[in-house]
Amino acid sequence: MKRVLVLVLFLALVACALVAAGKNRDVIDPFLRTYGINPESEWFEQAMRFVFTIVIGAPLAALLWTLMAMGQNRTDKDIHGYTILRLKTGMRVTLPLLSLGLAVLMFYGSGEIDGVVAQIFVQSFGVLFLWAGWVVLSARIKFDGMTLMAPNIFTRMISHDWADLQEIRTLRDSREYLLVFRDGRKVKISFFYSGVDQLIWLANQKRQANARAA
Repeated sequence: MKRVLVLVLFLALVACALVAAGKNRDVIDPFLRTYGINPESEWFEQAMRFVFTIVIGAPLAALLWTLMAMGQNRTDKDIHGYTILRLKTGMRVTLPLLSLGLAVLMFYGSGEIDGVVAQIFVQSFGVLFLWAGWVVLSARIKFDGMTLMAPNIFTRMISHDWADLQEIRTLRDSREYLLVFRDGRKVKISFFYSGVDQLIWLANQKRQANARAA
C-alpha cells in the first residue's frame, strides 16, 4: 500500500507540474529561448514526448502492476476436494475496470465515426474489452493430487493429468508459468493467481516423480 501511495503522489505532482507549465507558457518559452531552445521546434516536441513517456508512463505502469498484485495469497476448496485458485483481488478489480472504461470509450467514440461498418468495427473492440474483463473476473484454476483443471481462451475448463506433466518453465517476461504435458498440451498460469506457489510446488513434485518413473 505504501508503494501505491508513493506512486499516486508522484503522478499527482507530475500532473500538477504539467498543468502549471501549460498555464505559464508566457514565462517558460522566453526562458528557454534565452538558452537557444525553440519550444516550438519539432525536435523539442519529440524530446518532450520522450520525457513525458518516461516520467509518466513508467510510474503509471508500475502503479497498475502494484495494484494488480494486491490481495491475499490464499486458496479455497470446493465440495469435491479440489483446491481453487483465483486471480488476486487487485487483478480482479483493476483489469475489469480498465476493460470497462475502454469498452465505454469504444462505444461512445463509435458514435463520432461516419459509416455503419466503421462503427460496428470499433464497437466490436468494445465487446472484446468487456469479454476480457469477464475472463479476468471468472478465471480460476482447480487441482488436486491427480488432476489440474485450467481454462482455455474461451474459459472452458480443460483437465490435465499430473502423471503426464513433463516440463515447467518460468516465463518472466509475461509473468507466467508454462506447464507442458506429454500430449503436447500446454497450460499457462499467471503469477497473479492467489496461491500459485502452492500449485507450482505440487507441479514440481509431480514432474520429478514422473521423471523418476520414466
